[in-house]
Amino acid sequence: MNWHHVKGDLVSLSAGLVLLGLCGCSVYMTRYFEREDDNEIRLDQYRLRPRIFAFQEEKVSGPRVARGTFTVTIRLEDTASSIEEYEWRYGQKAIDSLADRFLQQVTDKFVVDSLVLNQSPGSDPPLVLFPERTNYSPRREDFLTLRFGETVVQRVTERLRAVLYVTRPGPPPTADSAVFPMRRYEVEDKGLLMFREHVHGY
Repeated sequence: MNWHHVKGDLVSLSAGLVLLGLCGCSVYMTRYFEREDDNEIRLDQYRLRPRIFAFQEEKVSGPRVARGTFTVTIRLEDTASSIEEYEWRYGQKAIDSLADRFLQQVTDKFVVDSLVLNQSPGSDPPLVLFPERTNYSPRREDFLTLRFGETVVQRVTERLRAVLYVTRPGPPPTADSAVFPMRRYEVEDKGLLMFREHVHGY
């Protein structure tokens, strides 16, 4: 009997058992809402991308899982941007100036009033969220982020009908809206963190 081979096999077996044990003990959860369809939603030339996100591949014992809140944002993208690449060479001041100009361009077209989340099944009242007026980051020359803070969505809620309400300047001012049907995406899985992929943001 070749004891070197036996020893090597025992080491491999032990390592495999340790790895299997770690995989079995590491439980991860993902929770967010996603669009029910891929239809493009716009206000004028601006594309809207909602994001109602709690966490992705977090350990079940982690603080974000325990908190259970969703961060609510909508990215607003210009589909008719005409900024030339060379304009970015002038540094951060130029970037900020272009981003400010884009924000002004958007607010000249409409002002965001609120975002209403209608929960389904409809036993709970709608959640009414208001935009932050001082923080549109991340933002650049052709997109900005509408931020609505954090909210708690009940675990029984399978779908959301998110409605963004805006006012177009007068005279007289007029109301407009955009609707996003969304569904809950929630999974629980096991595995080692080093072998898992993390995708955050847009």
